[in-house]
Amino acid sequence: MLKKVVTLGPKGTDAENIATKISEEVILLDSFNASLEYAYNNNTIALISAGYINRGDRGEITESWVDLNFVYTGKMEMFECFYSPTKPICLAKHKFCTSPSTIAIHPSTEKLLTHLAKDSPSAITYVNNKPAAVQMVVDQKVDMCLGSLDVITKYDNLEILDVIRPDMIWTLYRRVKNNVG
Repeated sequence: MLKKVVTLGPKGTDAENIATKISEEVILLDSFNASLEYAYNNNTIALISAGYINRGDRGEITESWVDLNFVYTGKMEMFECFYSPTKPICLAKHKFCTSPSTIAIHPSTEKLLTHLAKDSPSAITYVNNKPAAVQMVVDQKVDMCLGSLDVITKYDNLEILDVIRPDMIWTLYRRVKNNVG
């Protein structure tokens, strides 16, 4: 068991779920990039998903795990990687939506749409984490989302359409021993 790990928040993310299983203390930040920076500055461990990808407003890839891995080369080193199933991921819609066409997703879950959605959504909104995607449906900003089952079932106004549980690869980073910042 690790003493402290920093990773992507908020509560409800797969990263938080894994971090609580491997560490006594978990710090949740807004991004994996911020998590690596915090780990470097505070000489602690960062938990990063190898499936991480971020997209801009037009859907273009703006950052990925490999980008972070290379940016932090010489500062942080990967010292362990492992796989673990994600929490169950659901395609859900707002109960009052009769013709869902818009969806909020975390960019790394986009390929799951081919397994879960019968029809391609007309518009995809990318968000920083799955709990944020769920909140967008709750707030009726979009019709559907891909979110974690435990987060979706907290809301009475959401209807689960399908569920999948893929595996994810996780990486642990620590500051390079010679690098004192």
